[in-house]
Amino acid sequence: MIKMKSEKLALAFSAVLLSGSMAMAQTPEDVIKAKFPETAGELAITPGKTTYNKALKTRYRELYAQLHDGIDEVEKFKLGGADAEILSVFDLKTLKDMQKDGTIDELEAKLRTEQHKISDLMRENEKYGADSAFCVRQLSMFSEFMKQKNLKDAYTPWTVLIKD
Repeated sequence: MIKMKSEKLALAFSAVLLSGSMAMAQTPEDVIKAKFPETAGELAITPGKTTYNKALKTRYRELYAQLHDGIDEVEKFKLGGADAEILSVFDLKTLKDMQKDGTIDELEAKLRTEQHKISDLMRENEKYGADSAFCVRQLSMFSEFMKQKNLKDAYTPWTVLIKD
């Protein structure tokens, strides 16, 4: 009788542990909110509704860069080139868990969505968009190719400038 009760207790305890571990699985939204809380807070962007705040320009650019770093880490992880030493945004366990759950691509897509929101908002309100250094480099390349009348090579930076 005691043995049956202890077996039932062990089974119940195992069920609680399993359900708890399944509940701890993070969704891409949870991971983004944890790693980039500003995307849900002060810097949250709702396309068509968010009013641009010039005072937050630097913070938008910093968040854009952090999201870019996050995307790079996810891409490196998916290619098998990420280890704990090179990861600064995500931890290896989170990425492995998301890969196991099949949500790693969704995480990458959501990171890109948040980055595009910033890019779109700043493109409309800032001369050089969200990544001013990148934009200036593209503008410089475009100008140099045009001076050389090299239209073929000027086309790529021009398309980037128009897009960003």
